[in-house]
Amino acid sequence: GAKVPASIARVDQANDLVLLKPASSDGLMDGLSLSNRPSGTGASVFTMGHPHPDLMGLEPKLASGVISSITGLGGDPRYLQMTVPVQAGNSGGPLLNLKGEVVGIVSSKLSALAVLKATGDLTENVN
Repeated sequence: GAKVPASIARVDQANDLVLLKPASSDGLMDGLSLSNRPSGTGASVFTMGHPHPDLMGLEPKLASGVISSITGLGGDPRYLQMTVPVQAGNSGGPLLNLKGEVVGIVSSKLSALAVLKATGDLTENVN
């Protein structure tokens, strides 16, 4: 709950990401390690987040699944597809391998309603 002043260290416009540099590391926990190698299809992954805190509570929630594709919608190589259930509140959080290393950043889930309207099929766990 503490607020720490920070400055922008780097901006990645294409992926809508910003790296922040805290003014001080006092009271901050160590950052997460990045994986040295990409995770492939079938790799177990998990995320921690705070989905719908007003409804689900303030404690972090763990969700797990597997990487179902090493490309995103339309074969976009900047994204992975995963079966990890995500909600609003997971976006921007880390996607972790079983070693606790960051292998991605949660960005979105496929709208089951939009796919249902477009195809007549109700998709599940495409994130």
